[in-house]
Amino acid sequence: MSDNKSFKEETFRMKLFIIITITFLLIASISFILGLFFFGTVGLFNILGVHYDSIRSIILFVLAYFLISFISDILVKVMKAFMVHSKKWNDSQITMGYFVISFLVNLMLISFINKFMHSIEINLWTQVIMAIILAILDIVFDTSVALK
Repeated sequence: MSDNKSFKEETFRMKLFIIITITFLLIASISFILGLFFFGTVGLFNILGVHYDSIRSIILFVLAYFLISFISDILVKVMKAFMVHSKKWNDSQITMGYFVISFLVNLMLISFINKFMHSIEINLWTQVIMAIILAILDIVFDTSVALK
């Protein structure tokens, strides 16, 4: 016989503990991902010679990119799905197409954010290099492309 209770059968104190624990785990994991992205961006900015006014401007840049990229990532995935389902391209062509689309979308996002943020100054070649790096990371971390 199992000792497992459903969530409805737990006491109020245990329900509160479960909810707080899950909330903490979600906040910690999102903070960890944003922290990695932030420090990666700071390191990349230092290597590529990007001029910024303060750490606050980098945080705003990272948050703006992170929020806008959710929408654009959906569009990139849809374009990739169209390529896969059309059955006109082989795996290497799909991967290259995914890279090009991801590169162009990342370049557009970085240029858009750079245009409206006056506290960060990123030249064109640095934007291209950042877009290439982000497109490569998209391919590396996309399991549907990486497994083929």
